Amino acid sequence: MIDENAMAKAFGYLAVVLVSFFATLWFIDKGYDEHSPLLGTKVTYEIKADQLPEVCATAKSTLQFKGQICKVAGDDLSVLWNSLANITNTQPACGTEKVIRWTPKEGDPAYNARFFGSCGVRPDYFKMMPSTFGPNRLKASTD
Repeated sequence: MIDENAMAKAFGYLAVVLVSFFATLWFIDKGYDEHSPLLGTKVTYEIKADQLPEVCATAKSTLQFKGQICKVAGDDLSVLWNSLANITNTQPACGTEKVIRWTPKEGDPAYNARFFGSCGVRPDYFKMMPSTFGPNRLKASTD
C-alpha cells in the first residue's frame, strides 16, 4: 500500500518542478532577443493628437513617428524614433506645408527626450503614446 504522506510529498515536488519549468520558459520568452530579425526594422506609428501646440497639432491632427526597432523582448517591441511629423498641418503660423517634420537635435538630450524618447521610453511630450508595442501596432516603413 502507498503511504499517503509520501504520495502528497511526491505531488508537491512535482508541482514545484512544473511551476519552475513553466516560469522559466515564460522568462526566457520575455527575455531580450539580441538576434531577432526584427531589430533595425524601419517602422511607422501614428497617433491622433489634440491641442499640442509645440508640434502644431489642433483638434484631430495626425502625428506620424518613424524609427527603427531597437529591442525585442517576447512580443514587446521597443522603437528608437528618428522622425516626427504632423501630417495634417492646418496652422498658418507653422508654415504652408501640409506635412511638417522634426528630427532629433544633435547635442540636445532634453529636446530629444521630450519629442523622441529613447529605446523603450516614450517621448515625454506624448503622454498617450505607449513605450513598447505589440507586433500588430506598428506599420513597416519604406524610408
